[in-house]
Amino acid sequence: MEDGLVLPNRFYQGNIPPQKGGLLPFKSQLSLADHYKRHKSSFPVSTAAEYEALCEAFLAKKVQGPLMEGKRRSGYTVRFDSTTLEICITDPSGAIRTYYKVSAGLVKKWGGVEPYFKGECER
Repeated sequence: MEDGLVLPNRFYQGNIPPQKGGLLPFKSQLSLADHYKRHKSSFPVSTAAEYEALCEAFLAKKVQGPLMEGKRRSGYTVRFDSTTLEICITDPSGAIRTYYKVSAGLVKKWGGVEPYFKGECER
């Protein structure tokens, strides 16, 4: 961790070719296409590449204030912004597995942002 920036999980650690600046893409183009199709309405994007770029920008932010990051027992990293309700999951190699906005109703059902985030990390 450098200057509060949490990026080690985003640098090349496996057999997925690194992209711009050493960042990893989605696990596969099929995964990117699937997640873009399911979550594009939550973001101001018109292409899968724009969706992936938003996710990478989200992952490059410093973990501070409303931005939280934790690890699952499986080694997956969970990053959640309690203000925008964006969530991104990366696998142990650092590849993006999903990125979307959680509904405020779901967060409320969990009892708030802290219990929701804790529950996501404990999965």
